[in-house]
Amino acid sequence: AATQWLEKQGIYSKRQDGIVDEVYYMDTKEEKIRKIREIKCDYFVDDLKEVILELDQKTKGILYEPQKSTKKEGQRDLTRVMTHWHELNEIINAI
Repeated sequence: AATQWLEKQGIYSKRQDGIVDEVYYMDTKEEKIRKIREIKCDYFVDDLKEVILELDQKTKGILYEPQKSTKKEGQRDLTRVMTHWHELNEIINAI
């Protein structure tokens, strides 16, 4: 269901013509952090601030907080806050 939603939004496509090239699903935060480091993500979007704050300096974290009404910088320079998925391209291009 999550992959279909990403495809419907134009964020991910198996044809690799979306914003995102690859999507992985992990069961725990620890597995998620390990996978991010393993594949050396340039950017990573998550709705958990604690995951974003654990990222290496090489990975630019984007915190997804749809309930926020305004964008606001996170606690670190590498943390950006996104309130809607249509902001993703703008945020990535600004980094």
